Amino acid sequence: GDGSTPAWYAAAAGLLAGLAFLTRTVGLPLLIAVPLGFAWKRLYRHAALFAGCMLPAVVSWQLWTALHASKAHDIVTLYYTNYFAFLLENVSLSDVPLVLWHNLDGLLTGIGRLLLFDVQTEWVFLERLVAFGAIMGCIRLVRRSGKVHFGFAASGHALMLVLWCYKPDQRFLFPLFPFLLAGLWTEVTNLFKAVSASWAKPALAATRSASA
Repeated sequence: GDGSTPAWYAAAAGLLAGLAFLTRTVGLPLLIAVPLGFAWKRLYRHAALFAGCMLPAVVSWQLWTALHASKAHDIVTLYYTNYFAFLLENVSLSDVPLVLWHNLDGLLTGIGRLLLFDVQTEWVFLERLVAFGAIMGCIRLVRRSGKVHFGFAASGHALMLVLWCYKPDQRFLFPLFPFLLAGLWTEVTNLFKAVSASWAKPALAATRSASA
């Protein structure tokens, strides 16, 4: 959004984000990412409207789950009913660096496999290269378009996956697929233009030398 975006757009987006969160809790990072994107552009009213319209869904769901939570604390019950408690049960403070390291690797591998349509390959470096290109393309795309909301939302989603105690495979990364695909296309296009320009320079120099 920019200064010309009506404020009610932000409110409507907040309501839709709240519904998305009620569908899947993976939508939670939007509560921070989108207002941060508005604040980045100094649209503080838009940020407040979005957060204010999404927050009731988040708070209501958390209250309902707290009131109806199972009193059992076995690992299976926690897995299905309390993600945060399940995380605390499985990851100690000393394990955090190891979890982050493995999940960062899983994030790159998952992005690569998602964009390669899960082609079975032993070329791990190719998966990471594709992932790196997609990430750089996403950064380039956000800078070019000025639509920082996409960048903040994707970063929030990725951060949540890195902190989680499961390796982020393609299934967890699928919500980011359109953005990552656009980023990869942007980076491939930019690389093709750079290579074409470098090839054109010797030919141009030769033409100038011949005409001199």
